[in-house]
Amino acid sequence: MQQIHSSSILLLPLIVTFMGKKHTVEIVGKVIPFCKYFTCKIPGADMLILEATRANRSQSYSWSARQQHQFSYLVPLIGKEIEKHLK
Repeated sequence: MQQIHSSSILLLPLIVTFMGKKHTVEIVGKVIPFCKYFTCKIPGADMLILEATRANRSQSYSWSARQQHQFSYLVPLIGKEIEKHLK
């Protein structure tokens, strides 16, 4: 799958490594002006929905999962990767 970053849609395939274990993640989200919700497809798991909230007076974001999920521990790693591709 290719990475697509247009002015309105972010489609980003990632491989995230956490504690020696690799996870394949496909991220989809709208980016006009900056959508605060992104969906993540992880093979063998339910859809993971990320929420981004901007820190006060900062250009960084705080990332959280919208629900309890078996891969919630990957949220900060995935969020940082999304930020890299939006800047």
